[in-house]
Amino acid sequence: ALAGAFDEQTGAGRRDGAVAALSHELNWPAATFDAHAERFYRPYWLGLDTPTQARHATLIRDADAAGERRFAIGSHVDEFAAVTELSIYTPDHPGVFSLVAGAIALTGASIVDARIHTSSDGMAIDTFWLQDQERRPFAGAPFKMGSRLQAVSGLGNPERFYQMLDNLPHKVLRHSFTDHHWFEKADFDALGLDDIQPIVMTEKDAVKVTHFARHNYWYLSIRIRLPEHLLAAFDKRLTAVLAEKAKAA
Repeated sequence: ALAGAFDEQTGAGRRDGAVAALSHELNWPAATFDAHAERFYRPYWLGLDTPTQARHATLIRDADAAGERRFAIGSHVDEFAAVTELSIYTPDHPGVFSLVAGAIALTGASIVDARIHTSSDGMAIDTFWLQDQERRPFAGAPFKMGSRLQAVSGLGNPERFYQMLDNLPHKVLRHSFTDHHWFEKADFDALGLDDIQPIVMTEKDAVKVTHFARHNYWYLSIRIRLPEHLLAAFDKRLTAVLAEKAKAA
C-alpha cells in the first residue's frame, strides 16, 4: 500500500511537471492553456516529451479554431532520430488507430513506434513515428491519409488549376505567386509549408523547382484528349482541303 501511494504521488508530480513544462513552452494565455491541459489524462503527460506535446497543442488549437474536428494532420521530421513524426487528431472511434495504421502501410512507410491518447471531450491524438525502407525519415505524399494539398502556382489565372485540385478528396491550401514567377527555395521557406504533406504545382512551374524539390513535391500533368467525332470531322475536312489543292495543282 505504501508503494502504491508513493507511485501515485510520484505520478501526480510528474504529470504536474510535464504540464508546467508545456505551459512554459507554449506561453499561451492561462485560461486557454488550462482548458487544453484538462483535456488529457495522466498517461498522455507521462508518455510524450514536451516538444511533441507542444506540436500536438498547436495542431489541436488550429484544427478547433478552423472547425476541423473531424480530421487534422501534423508532421515533424526528427533528423537526429531519423524518423518522421505524424500526428493525427480525430474523433475517438473503435478501430480508428488500426485504420490509420493500415493507411500508413499503404504508403510504404514503416511504423517505428506509435501511441494513441484520448481526450475527455471524445477526441484522440494518434502519433506515429515513421521511416522509409532505408531507415530514413519517411517523406512523401500520404494521399491515402486525408492529406492537405499545398497548391503553389505562378500563373496569371490560377483558378482553373485550383478548381481541378478541388475535385480531389483533399483539402487544398492555395499559395499564389505572380505570373511567370521564378521560384526559389526561399519562397517555399517563407510560406512555412509542411515538409510531409504534398506540394502540388503545374508542370510548367515544376521545372523551376527541380534544383531544390523534395520527395513531397508533385506536379499536375495535363493530357488533352479530343472527342472522336471532332477528330473525325477534322480529318474529313483536312482530306477534302488537300484533295482540292491537289486538283488545283
